[in-house]
Amino acid sequence: MSRVINQESLQRFRALIDLESWEDVYEATNANLAYNAFLKKFSRCYNAAFPLQEYEARSKKIKKPWITRELYKRITQKNKKYHEFIRCKDTSVLVEFKKLRNQLNSDLRKAKNTYFENRFMNVQNDSRKVWDIVNEVMGRKRHKQDIIDIYKDGVRVPVTEVAEEMNRHFITIGSCEEARDEICSLVSEQQLESIMLVPTTPTEIYNIIQSLSNSVAAGVDGIKVPPIKYVANTLSLILSDIINKMLQSGEFP
Repeated sequence: MSRVINQESLQRFRALIDLESWEDVYEATNANLAYNAFLKKFSRCYNAAFPLQEYEARSKKIKKPWITRELYKRITQKNKKYHEFIRCKDTSVLVEFKKLRNQLNSDLRKAKNTYFENRFMNVQNDSRKVWDIVNEVMGRKRHKQDIIDIYKDGVRVPVTEVAEEMNRHFITIGSCEEARDEICSLVSEQQLESIMLVPTTPTEIYNIIQSLSNSVAAGVDGIKVPPIKYVANTLSLILSDIINKMLQSGEFP
């Protein structure tokens, strides 16, 4: 069993979340009631937008993730139409084949562009991952080159000597008394008998959600990260209210 998560189902999920009434979550008198009400509504929207479906093994020849089941069916239809023309040599069948092929090629290009646009958006703050995707698009493989020799002023320096010099450098930085004293001067006097929890904000929750890894695997609750990110604007308001109820009451569901 699997869930289909694509642009269409994500938009459906956002619409369901936006149409859902969350008043009982905000009006709940304690964190447990608020969280249970939220989880019930969220799960209902999630299951409606991404229902569990029987998994169909895709042809091994199709290894392009932007090709959906619907596009794969259209590829099969196009191929059948082509073989039909080869058998009968009917020009009307050829016209139908070309029409199917041209529209399919256009939709495949759009699906591919959308797929990579979403991937770039998800890693826009990580330059290494951006370049990994660029190399993937260009069909280039990463080449790892080992450093054989290091020279200084024309003289070959042993790798072990370079490693020892780097160790001395970082050990010196870490043991700088002046830097340690400066850091300590910025720390206020400790208050051993007091504690304060600052209420969270929707902005803080939104940033935390966006920082989550875009793993394709679901959590123990069966929920995947991309749908959560897709509705982060709405969820951040609700979750910040629930979390603040937890901080105020000391109850954690």
